[in-house]
Amino acid sequence: MTVVRVAILEDLPVVVDGYRYRLAQVAGVEIVFSAADGQTFEAQLAATPADVVLMDLGVPTEPGTLNPYPVPAALPQLHNRYPNLNVIIVSVLADRVLIETMLNAGATGYLVKSDAEAYERLAEIITIVAEGGQYLSQTAQQLLRRPAAADNGSPLTKRQVEVLALCAAYPDNNLGELAQRLGVSSTTVRNQMSQIYLRLEVRTRHAAVLRAKSLGYF
Repeated sequence: MTVVRVAILEDLPVVVDGYRYRLAQVAGVEIVFSAADGQTFEAQLAATPADVVLMDLGVPTEPGTLNPYPVPAALPQLHNRYPNLNVIIVSVLADRVLIETMLNAGATGYLVKSDAEAYERLAEIITIVAEGGQYLSQTAQQLLRRPAAADNGSPLTKRQVEVLALCAAYPDNNLGELAQRLGVSSTTVRNQMSQIYLRLEVRTRHAAVLRAKSLGYF
């Protein structure tokens, strides 16, 4: 029997315990590790292969900080390193833009935590995603079926969301350091930031991060 190896990125122990309870007696599914922050998660993933990740959006970047793990920027990098890795986002946040952003970044599932049915079917959902499928919980499906809001003429691109997610995670990094994390030049990041300021009608990096969060990008 093929065993689906599951990793957990979640900073609330009670939630991790809930996953372990749901999956403990399921044949063919094994939790290989859990991590409470992005830095620890990436280190453990490098050492312990996984097929599916249950990933919360509210975890910190590293121990001892409140800065959020930059999921929109992290997902493409994770897929480059681990092409067969499947990520299921699990979040209290139910927002159309956010869900679309996560799917565009490479997530293969999105579960809204208030959708109880998803937890009851968790093992089945993990198997679906591990076999190459996509799964959205009921609330996520309903949000994506609704007509999109009128375009204000200034949507952020996938790369711009990645840049801002890194700005939120590493507020003290300069442009060169952000560029290094993205694997691009400082000039590219500088140009992206200029475009972001114009599109969001702000003048500072901090204001841009707050504006992007309010619009549901992360």
